[in-house]
Amino acid sequence: MKLFGRLMEKEDIEPDEFTYSTIIKGLCNDGNIDDALSYLLEMRGSDIVPDVVTYNSLVDGLCKSGRWNDATRMLKDMTEQNIFPDVVTFSILVDSISKEGRTEEAEGILGIMIRRGEKPNVITYNALIDGYCLQGQMKKAKEVFDSLVEKGLEPDIRSYNTLINGFCNKMNLDEAMDLFREIPRKGLEPATETYNTLLKGLLLAGRCDAADHMLHEMMCSSQNPDIITYSILIDGFFRNQKIGKAIEVFRFMEDQGIVPNIVVYNVVIDGMWKAGNVQDARKLFSCLSSKGLRPNVTTYNTMISGLCKATLLDEAEELLKDGKNGTDPTIRNQNC
Repeated sequence: MKLFGRLMEKEDIEPDEFTYSTIIKGLCNDGNIDDALSYLLEMRGSDIVPDVVTYNSLVDGLCKSGRWNDATRMLKDMTEQNIFPDVVTFSILVDSISKEGRTEEAEGILGIMIRRGEKPNVITYNALIDGYCLQGQMKKAKEVFDSLVEKGLEPDIRSYNTLINGFCNKMNLDEAMDLFREIPRKGLEPATETYNTLLKGLLLAGRCDAADHMLHEMMCSSQNPDIITYSILIDGFFRNQKIGKAIEVFRFMEDQGIVPNIVVYNVVIDGMWKAGNVQDARKLFSCLSSKGLRPNVTTYNTMISGLCKATLLDEAEELLKDGKNGTDPTIRNQNC
């Protein structure tokens, strides 16, 4: 941001309301709230009046940082400047408070919003649905979801994804699948996130055949599996002792041109250890540098734990030293 200031001075450009709002939003998105607040003061010092968009960025940033008192003061300051909260402001508050598990307060804000003449939109209600899902209150979440049509709103794919995820987390897969089948009937299309959520739920429930069928259905749709999809499948099949299937998915992923990252390799290495495939786990680990990857803390923990269980204590100790020294052992131990 100092660079920005120097550029503005060099070009003799006077920042306006849009310039400041853009900078403040960017800083808030990056979590640099104090810098954003400094620009608000600078903005006022230049006799440039912040608008509701500027305040919304700051309120959002403060709420996400857990600075509730500062967010409250910002709202007060906002109204004192005769700038009043709009649907975006209220949606930010409902979302942030719901994520804190304070759904009753979120409902109260929704009531204030309506009394002030601001009409909640589907984004506002999605935030409330998400809050109830996070609390495991699926009956309340479904009630809010069902009330959308009565309020003249249509659930969007985000509404469905949120509710499906909530039911999957409660292991109510039948309800989740009913919602999934309802999506095309409402003129919507399942997103990659939708499929990923259901795949995770099915595999956690041990329904591997159903997960395989869901993957086939996904690939026949317009949604292609992404790296998260493959991570879910590989981890799920390993957890269900479907070792061959997990490796098949891992190889298929590579064949599709999707390059596994260190997270995927960690899942595969961990699965190999748990399956007792000691040599395969060690070989995968030694190949990481040739794939352009470096082991992270999870990789080291997985390998050291596996080596200890396999009574390969000298190798585990050597790996521990490498980790402490920041040395990448896969560079010298390539065995691909």
